[in-house]
Amino acid sequence: MEEFREVLQDLIWETGLSVHQIAAASGVSSAVYSYYLNGRTPTLPVALKIARYFKCSLDYLCGLDDRRCPSPYATDHYDRQRFLRNYRQLLVANHLTHYQFAKTTQAFNESIIRHWQAGKMPRLDLLYTIARHLHGSIDELVGRE
Repeated sequence: MEEFREVLQDLIWETGLSVHQIAAASGVSSAVYSYYLNGRTPTLPVALKIARYFKCSLDYLCGLDDRRCPSPYATDHYDRQRFLRNYRQLLVANHLTHYQFAKTTQAFNESIIRHWQAGKMPRLDLLYTIARHLHGSIDELVGRE
């Protein structure tokens, strides 16, 4: 997710602080920031910490939205049950089944739904793919709005 790396670089630059200073204040190690600045995709819990520190939405961090500020009701947690409900609603709104969507995007296979139903959350890159292709929001998908 190149957009995440670019937005993170901009946010760090805007603060005028070093990565070490930001790491100390955000609860995310400077080594982890280095991974993400080199193009790795963060886990959802780490992305939420970064969003909280920079006071922005996950959609903004991932380049899906130009509006920086999250909803005033945004939380720092995610809701697995809400994710499945919101994902199904987006599929219905786009007249797709999970199987069709998996085949169309080729970002995951159709059996991943069983992992999600068992309580596992999708990785941030999959949430990005879902939001982008189904015209949704990562923040809404995970129950932050």
